[in-house]
Amino acid sequence: MKRIIALILCLAMMLGCAATAEEAKKENIGKVSVNGDFNIKGVIPEGYKLSIVDSDSSIITATITTEDPTKPWMTLNIAFNDTYTQDGKALRLNDVSEEEIALIQESFQESMTEPTFEFRETGLGTKVMIIRGTLGGVSLMDFYSIYNSYELDMVVIPGEGAEDKTLPDEIVDMVMDFMTQMDFEET
Repeated sequence: MKRIIALILCLAMMLGCAATAEEAKKENIGKVSVNGDFNIKGVIPEGYKLSIVDSDSSIITATITTEDPTKPWMTLNIAFNDTYTQDGKALRLNDVSEEEIALIQESFQESMTEPTFEFRETGLGTKVMIIRGTLGGVSLMDFYSIYNSYELDMVVIPGEGAEDKTLPDEIVDMVMDFMTQMDFEET
């Protein structure tokens, strides 16, 4: 009986340490406060550094960069948009009508050359629109979603030193992991 209790305590401590270690990997991206305060945290990809460019009560702009010039750079924008609140309920991209999605796609078509659109879901089931195209002659990927009435927009461009200026498919997986692990914690 004592061994079983000791084993259960050991298992509980190991799970607690693993949860603490997982939480320790998440960096504070910023705080927004429109319909309640949210502290936004995420796991920054290995070898990258997060820098907040701008932050106020309803918007966060950050860069996620690396010192390796061959790896892509990312810009993250998070902004509250009350258009995506319905009857007091915060919406996700999953809740937006096909007509509204067409309008969002139109806005990308106005600014990018020949964009293509693909939809995926994060590990938590939130729909993400992935846009591939060029802007000013630069190949880029844009990951767009709506979560808790906040628009999330992650733009990824090739590193300056990259020989191939197209972005490989593994970048899609990296950004989808990043968006899946992002937390909006009420404070």
